[in-house]
Order: sequence, then structure tokens, then C-alpha cells
Amino acid sequence: MEFQLIKPHNTVILALPSTQMEVLLISSKKVLVEKARRSIFASKRYLDFNKLPIKTCNKLFDTLFLPILLYGSEIWGAYDSINFKKWEKDPVERQHTQFYKCFLGLNRRAPNVVARNETGRLPLKLNILLRVIKFWIHLESLPENNIAKQCFHFQSIGK
Repeated sequence: MEFQLIKPHNTVILALPSTQMEVLLISSKKVLVEKARRSIFASKRYLDFNKLPIKTCNKLFDTLFLPILLYGSEIWGAYDSINFKKWEKDPVERQHTQFYKCFLGLNRRAPNVVARNETGRLPLKLNILLRVIKFWIHLESLPENNIAKQCFHFQSIGK
């Protein structure tokens, strides 16, 4: 396993090669999906999502489960594939769709577009891409002597 040492301002930061970084990010995304699934299952003991209005269910999903699913998406979202033909196969999107199918009382084999149209939800992929862009703008706005900005520029020039 190869590592690169980045030393901005005498602080040592370990950088993995891009292929190993992608493996770590994919496995961490699966862990996040599993944690969100567990929290959804645990909340079903106390809430009957089928009896709630769609607006309330959307608010609950956005406040309880979305932060778990999108934790660190500013980082792992940059390494995510941007293939919009296969975005429904992404584990995060599958969990999102599964939640709304359960909320609507649909069979798991029902078309995903039905759940999206009924609830008025957009794909989480768009939310992830927006977070990546906002984080990139934030990194660019940092002063030049900031460690995060130096690491970002070091990684982007490929040293």
C-alpha cells in the first residue's frame, strides 16, 4: 500500500492513492446506508409513517435520516460516479426510494418513479452534487495559508 505524506506548515497528513481512497469511500457509504436503515427501522416502532401527511414525512426524513445518509458527502460525493443512467442503483438512492415506497405502502417491485412523483422528491444525487460544489467553493474561498486549501491544491495538481 502506497502513501503520500503531505506536510503543510509542518503538519503531517497521510494521503492514499485514488483507487484505495475510492474503496474506503464506497465502504463508508455502505456503512452510512446501513446506519440510516437501522434508524428508519427503529423509528417505525414509534411512528406509523403511513398515517402521516406527505409534507410531515418529508420533513421527518430530511431531519432524521438525511443527515445520516449524506454524512461526509462533500468528500465521498466527489469520488461518486456521475452516471445519471444508473443513479437509481446507488445505495443511498435505493434507501431513499425504499423509505418512500414503505411510506406509500407500495410493493418493493413497484416503479421508483411512482414513489418519487407521489412524494415530490428529487434524487439525492442532486443534493450530493450541490454539497460537493458548495464545499469546493468554500475551499477556494479559504486563505492561502490554510491547511485544508493547501491539501486541496496539492491533491488537485497531482504531486
